[in-house]
Amino acid sequence: MEKKKEYQLVYGKVPPQARELEEMILGAILLDKRAFEIASETLKPECFYVDANQIIFSAMFDMYKEGSPIDMQTLAYKLKALGQLEKIGGAFYLMQLTSRIVGYTNTDAHCKIVLEKYIQREVIRLGSELIAEAYEDGADVFELATMVDTVSAQIQNSLFHKDYSHISDAVMELSNTVELLKTQPSGLSGVDTGFDKLNQKTHGWQNTDLIIIAARPSIGKTAFALNLAKNAATAFKNKEGKIKGVGFFSLEMSKVQLAQRIVSNEGGIFMDCLSTGKDINDYFFAKAMDQVNTLPIYIDDTATLNIMQLKAKARRMVTKNNVGLIIIDYLQLMSGHVKGGNREQEISSISRGLKVLAKELNIPVIALSQLSRQVEGRGKDAEPRLADLRESGAIEQDADIVTFLYEANGNGRLKIAKHRNGALGNIDYCKLNHLQRWVEIDNDVDMSASLPSGKWSALPIETIEEDKEEIF
Repeated sequence: MEKKKEYQLVYGKVPPQARELEEMILGAILLDKRAFEIASETLKPECFYVDANQIIFSAMFDMYKEGSPIDMQTLAYKLKALGQLEKIGGAFYLMQLTSRIVGYTNTDAHCKIVLEKYIQREVIRLGSELIAEAYEDGADVFELATMVDTVSAQIQNSLFHKDYSHISDAVMELSNTVELLKTQPSGLSGVDTGFDKLNQKTHGWQNTDLIIIAARPSIGKTAFALNLAKNAATAFKNKEGKIKGVGFFSLEMSKVQLAQRIVSNEGGIFMDCLSTGKDINDYFFAKAMDQVNTLPIYIDDTATLNIMQLKAKARRMVTKNNVGLIIIDYLQLMSGHVKGGNREQEISSISRGLKVLAKELNIPVIALSQLSRQVEGRGKDAEPRLADLRESGAIEQDADIVTFLYEANGNGRLKIAKHRNGALGNIDYCKLNHLQRWVEIDNDVDMSASLPSGKWSALPIETIEEDKEEIF
């Protein structure tokens, strides 16, 4: 096995490296193919410091592209066919890689550290080349200045692997999108919100968009977000082809509490009945449970989630479950990775990270957010402003859509205060808190007809009449 890199010294020091983590990443891939999906999103072969590990990861890449399974036997065969098995230390080295691994759960964190070490080495290498050029007597200072920009770009390329393309590629994508929209009777180009007026203004939630839904506490933003999740999941389920899903990250409520709210919404069963277990009709409860069970909604209720963990889990949801919409409840409960900074800088880092995630995964990302107390100081029904976004003006800058939920004339109101690619305006809702429902007021639905007497169910009367024989 070649080990020369391990002993090369720069300024009397061994270059930054994380050999043990490199081995753990490769070992995890050999035990579980999902680890490769995680690692390939972050690392490329040259990110590995040890030559043998570079060769192994490169072979894994080739096998993945070929659709071949990646395990110890197939990898050994691949390396032998390439004439590199002995170069990496033989099959014995491959066996060593799996000796300390029990799973792939920490692979994303390991990849992040290996990438950081690689970037450090690139900074040292490129910086050393620049310093060496600067010491030459005949160096052209203007060329040196150009080299500084080149070095900076090369370091950026270490972070971002996506290449540029000609505008004709974008025009072709646009043409395909327009042709597809012509066949859509709904006229939606994005994820269905489930609300007619909101769809009219947004044409659905658009891929790569970061959408902020901000409100003061107790307005009902979680209930509204769950309505959006259920509506999108229902639309995904009813579409032909491969079903997409909705990823819901809840830092405040447990998954059981969220399920309780969705069942109340879907089945028309009052929340206090579900909370106490009293006055519940078993038929409607079972029917609601069956309906919710089939919705492609994936919940993560980790209470102490940071932006790096969220990104890793979101990527996994998209890869494994074909998720087409991410919702986060809520932004201020997340932690960032700004060292020594204040909370505003941390929130800025999180909001920027969410926008990058939306672009990277090519899906809409909805993040709930808190509003500052300034709103309350202006009166009970005061309209929120963009300046009221709590702790960070960067949220306004990063978001493609900023909306506010607040009470107006005894009802709920959604104000679209920023829309990078569309219309602004207000939409009024009737809040049915006991059912966790938000309903557009002027959508020609007679609300009284949907509220039959009796606490155990609030399904429309005609539905009850149709099922009366089965119930009674």
